[in-house]
Amino acid sequence: MTSPGSKTYPPNRSPIGLAGRARSRQLQRFKCRHLERRGGRRSERGAGTLLGLWVAMVLLTAGVVAVLWAAVSIGTHRAAAAADLVALSAAQALQAGEPDPCRTAQRIAATQHVDLRTCQLQGETVAVEVRIVLRLGVLGSPSINTPARAGPIDDEGAN
Repeated sequence: MTSPGSKTYPPNRSPIGLAGRARSRQLQRFKCRHLERRGGRRSERGAGTLLGLWVAMVLLTAGVVAVLWAAVSIGTHRAAAAADLVALSAAQALQAGEPDPCRTAQRIAATQHVDLRTCQLQGETVAVEVRIVLRLGVLGSPSINTPARAGPIDDEGAN
């Protein structure tokens, strides 16, 4: 039932025309549920979730980097302290007249849970290099090598 004065169109024909209907179908096809139009503006539903996930990922990445940095820093300081202690112990053993100060260096390195890589005697000076292996789980096990020297001070170096 149509009201008087209104036009009726055949099913294939509308005042929009064929090009308008094709464009309308194309827009409907590509319309996404997340981009619904409300009041002439796009809906921002889900934007807070994405922002929250992004912030969480950034914080998680920063936390992992901080933990790795701390592990490497602690390992470096531990290796330097162990190298100094090993070198001083070997130099003291050399000054005490022990025949093999590198054996003392090896014993002290084992006590400090580091590997003694080199031990060289240069006169009354002992030069050592120790290695510590960091265990970082799935990221691997990098090693840190640290040299140290110990011995008496030369009279030429003192003022």
